[in-house]
Amino acid sequence: MLLEPLTKPDIKRFNIQVNEAVIYDSPKPLTKAEIERFNTPIDETVIYDPLSLVKKAKGSKIWIEGEDEPYLDLIMAYSSTNFGHANDTILRFVKEAAERYDNIIAFNSISKIELSRKLIDLLPNPGNKIPYFPVGGTKAIEAAVKMAKAYTKKDTVIAFSGAFHGYSYVAMTFTDDDYIEKSQFGTYPGKVKKFPFPHRLSANTEEIAKEILEDIESYLKLNQNEVAAILFEPIQGAAGFIIPPDNFLRDLILLAKKYNVVTICDEIQTGIGRAGTFYYINQLNIDPDIVLLGKSLAGGYYPLSAVIANKELYDAVDEKHPGFDSTFATNLFGIYIANRVIDYIKEKDILTAVQRTGKTVSSKLGLIIKDFSFIKDFDSIGMAYGFRVEVPSGKIEGSSALAKRIKGEAFRNHLIIQTAGTDGDHIKLSPNFSISEAEIRFVLKKLTQLFNSVDKSL
Repeated sequence: MLLEPLTKPDIKRFNIQVNEAVIYDSPKPLTKAEIERFNTPIDETVIYDPLSLVKKAKGSKIWIEGEDEPYLDLIMAYSSTNFGHANDTILRFVKEAAERYDNIIAFNSISKIELSRKLIDLLPNPGNKIPYFPVGGTKAIEAAVKMAKAYTKKDTVIAFSGAFHGYSYVAMTFTDDDYIEKSQFGTYPGKVKKFPFPHRLSANTEEIAKEILEDIESYLKLNQNEVAAILFEPIQGAAGFIIPPDNFLRDLILLAKKYNVVTICDEIQTGIGRAGTFYYINQLNIDPDIVLLGKSLAGGYYPLSAVIANKELYDAVDEKHPGFDSTFATNLFGIYIANRVIDYIKEKDILTAVQRTGKTVSSKLGLIIKDFSFIKDFDSIGMAYGFRVEVPSGKIEGSSALAKRIKGEAFRNHLIIQTAGTDGDHIKLSPNFSISEAEIRFVLKKLTQLFNSVDKSL
């Protein structure tokens, strides 16, 4: 609902030149051969069990065909369904949106202006930023990099080891090499220079962070005329929720400003409340030139993303041939849902609940984990939890194999968790924001049993 009349400056302010769950049962049982016939090695169904067919999902639970007991989802589609599967309120928003829009290209809507205003107002330093709404996080990465290069007329992007920014042809350039065999795809567009990313739990982390910043500055001094942008996740999601020391990101932003380098903050996984605030940068009070959102922005029902950039970056794009057009970008269906989702977060005080539940779970999980020597570096923020597993010396099984075994055993015990990290030796959990107390008790009990079983096997 429109909160107040829109003025022409309101509409012009957020108008930019780059614009433009059904559940059913199979009528007959499927054979193993039929399922395997349509499996591919390149999609996510290979992660757990390709023969497990999802029947329905609600809240934190997923039901599999032929099984009565549900699985408890502690990944929530990589944080794209933060509010729970088939959330009743968000389902209502989806139905409202579907009655108004399908895919209508090249038009504004009241919801778009309202959503733009809300996303800007939630930033720690709104400035003159404007959102653009592509499809999916990878397209947001590409749009941000293109804007930075158009603005600076430079080609090199600084990125970080352990980072994940997507698997499109451009985004893979900045994603850590250990997540993918890049040589199979030939030459990548543009140039990238990668630096280590500090972990706040590492020994001497402040010294390490300082050394990294010094190395980046040395590189910038020698290559100032070539570097367009610094691209970073404020918390590295695919690495296992690796959190840097606070001052690292503040100093990184200052360093970039000193050398007139565009900063791109990828909050696609940590944003929309996962870290306890709408943007994680709210906790740091930093001001990147571009902030990216995605995942749960439209409640998991449309792959809407947002590129929230300073106006001068948009102004640098060629007006006649901007090169950002996309059939499903600025999608009014997804934008309507996202606009209502922002209201839902505020009205239900979701962020306070995330902080409260996050601290409770972190405390209880931490007490369990401390009894197991093979679990290292447990850390959490908001409702994002991660830890590393380490096999004692002299054991044949490697740490990544152990993490994979833990994931498999968890699945057999009806818990859906995820391995992470460039070496695959981390475990991460990102549960539903509305996970119940009973579900939390179930998770902690199952994990305790699982860790005990693993500990005895080592």
